[in-house]
Amino acid sequence: VVAMAQSMISSSLLDTFGGLPVHPLAVHGAVVLLPLSALALALLIFVPKWRKNFFPLTLIGLGLSTVFTYIAMESGEALGERVGEPQTHEALGTILFPASVGLLALGVAFYFLQRKERPKWQLQAAAGLALAGIISVSALTYFVGHSGAEATWASRIAPYETPTAEATPTTEPSEAATTDPTSPSSPAGTFTAAEVAKHNTGTDCWSVVNNKVYDL
Repeated sequence: VVAMAQSMISSSLLDTFGGLPVHPLAVHGAVVLLPLSALALALLIFVPKWRKNFFPLTLIGLGLSTVFTYIAMESGEALGERVGEPQTHEALGTILFPASVGLLALGVAFYFLQRKERPKWQLQAAAGLALAGIISVSALTYFVGHSGAEATWASRIAPYETPTAEATPTTEPSEAATTDPTSPSSPAGTFTAAEVAKHNTGTDCWSVVNNKVYDL
């Protein structure tokens, strides 16, 4: 019963919001806030004078980022049940949540270590681990966002083609030429509908408008 209740809550809260899937909203929050918070943590490691004023805010940012990555992971599963799950994006997204938890833990550890007098090597070790986490999580966040965008848009975006400098001169076909698509040939300067229909690709596209053939 408990498992069923949790499943119902997860499916209702992490599926759609206002008629839109929750996943794109959550994943955008994660891929924006997480690297920004990681960058802020890196700056605090190298600029000690900023720590007093900005370290708590940075930890809040890392905490919110972790929440967003969890919501993105769970809502991604709900969205995958509707539209299918891109394997690469799903695998990377599953890793991102524990990675963000780890970065948050490293940030908290470094925060408390630098508040008290500690041996220099301890602070340096903590800073080194935090920097390694920052680099790893930032790179992972990029690949999560890129793989999701690629899965969504790669098959929908046609390659851009530069238009030709001059349009091909149009010709005035005869009435018979445009109404008889089965005609195997046409007089000089005219085209049959069948001939026009052969030019139907992105790099060789003809169209008939008002009995004139245009090379698009």
